[in-house]
Amino acid sequence: MKHRYEPLVGLYIRLSKDDLRQGESLSVENQRIFLNNYAREQGWSNVTEYVDDGYTGVNFDRPAFKRMMEDVKKKKINIIVCKDMSRFGRNYIQVGEFTDYILPSAGCHLIALNDGVDTRQKNDNDMTPFRNLFNEFYCRDISKKVLTGRSIRCKSGKFLGSYAPLGYKLNPDDRYSYLVDEKGAEIVQRIFKMRISGFSVRAIAKALNDDKVTPPRDYWYEQRNQPNPRVSNHSWTDVTIRQILTNEAYIGNMVQNKTGHISYKNKKVINKPEDEWIRVEGTHPAIIDMETWNAVQKSFDQNKVYRTNADGQVHLFSGLVRCADCGRSMKGARDSRRAGDNKVNYQCSGYTSGGTSVCSMHYIREGHLIEIVKQDILKHAKAIAFDEEAVRADLIARKEREFNANIYDARRILAENKARVTDLDSMIDSLYEEHLLRKIPDDTFGRLLQKYQDERHALLGGIEQYENTVHDANNEIANIDRWIELIKEYARYEQLDRPLLLSLIDKVIIGENYTLNGEKKRDVRIIYNFVGEISES
Repeated sequence: MKHRYEPLVGLYIRLSKDDLRQGESLSVENQRIFLNNYAREQGWSNVTEYVDDGYTGVNFDRPAFKRMMEDVKKKKINIIVCKDMSRFGRNYIQVGEFTDYILPSAGCHLIALNDGVDTRQKNDNDMTPFRNLFNEFYCRDISKKVLTGRSIRCKSGKFLGSYAPLGYKLNPDDRYSYLVDEKGAEIVQRIFKMRISGFSVRAIAKALNDDKVTPPRDYWYEQRNQPNPRVSNHSWTDVTIRQILTNEAYIGNMVQNKTGHISYKNKKVINKPEDEWIRVEGTHPAIIDMETWNAVQKSFDQNKVYRTNADGQVHLFSGLVRCADCGRSMKGARDSRRAGDNKVNYQCSGYTSGGTSVCSMHYIREGHLIEIVKQDILKHAKAIAFDEEAVRADLIARKEREFNANIYDARRILAENKARVTDLDSMIDSLYEEHLLRKIPDDTFGRLLQKYQDERHALLGGIEQYENTVHDANNEIANIDRWIELIKEYARYEQLDRPLLLSLIDKVIIGENYTLNGEKKRDVRIIYNFVGEISES
């Protein structure tokens, strides 16, 4: 067809990583030969190539495409030629906007050779919107397949990232798994030890910087004898310390799928809710034991800004002591007039911030509190040494009473439901067989099948609920054994320290002083981790 204007032709070529799966036919060189041959056949001499190699067609954020559209606006191009519509783009709405509004307004035509699209021929483009829609369906399908593949690998415990966390290295024989890096692991263990000893994340970062300990990103490059090109300020930060202290990799768990994209069209990275994370336990050796891990997480759960001393450490019981009357935490304070354990005292934070209109002081010296806690630990340790099985049985009985005997019903109903599901599976199989043999009519088959399937679905939901109840109860029993072992271990300690308290105690509730029969008294309740409060039987 002859044109009244000089054809100013742009040959657009695009190749993405997904396109490589379809073979050589979509390669950049193949598209270049194909389009240039067509241009020569048309007798076009004013031809410019625009190549986007490695860019998706889902959006138009492509450098060569943007440059081509600038040339369209400047009237340097009035014809765009591509191999097919999917090369131009795979976003149905946006492609339609270009073909129906943007290009015609600029006096530019679009030719997609393999799809027979030529916007110069108005009557030949009825199928173009459908082709654009199918191209978008293809992109959506590819995105789903990629996400499904990643999910399957995550659920199998395979690491999909590029860098192992500090303390680990990628296994050279299987890059989807970790090996322990002893030098890095020592740094991580030091960080955890400092945290349970009472250091704030800022104090930990300062200590590491003062000791010139190499931070994680620099450490990764250092192990490869490479300079770190990404940062100019090489230092530990609060954020880095917190990320390490909350990374489950250090207890042997692989947690992935924590981030993702808004959609296959919008590649902005977003944080996913925790219920969408994929967690696989025991995928690699742990470098932090569970007692230390739990103590550190507890320090974050308390969500306290602890008052630190000149060394960046907190008071021994900070975050652990609570007022019995108002429930607020009790703040530690130093009294320079006293020495030793009595130099620190604790007061209700409600009283210190609002006076007696809020609460009373609930004053207690740290030395007194240490003695109360030590005596309670020794009391339980003696009982365990005398008859460990009796203590265990008593604690189990307490836990079962807390469950209000529901655990017995849960175990019974769980077994009954599982047996009924097995029966229903057999009944459904028999129903299908009888229907195939024409022993029952279609309407009866449909009615019975729906009935059995509805009952089965309801039972499966109940099974999950009762399994969770049984699982929780079994965990409580296991926690009792952990508490007993901790008491036996810590009973040998002559002094209380912060790691011991965080591992063993959930909180200590301090009552106000009162007088009984002329004698001053106070109620102090100790709530232990795993087993709660253990009062005298």
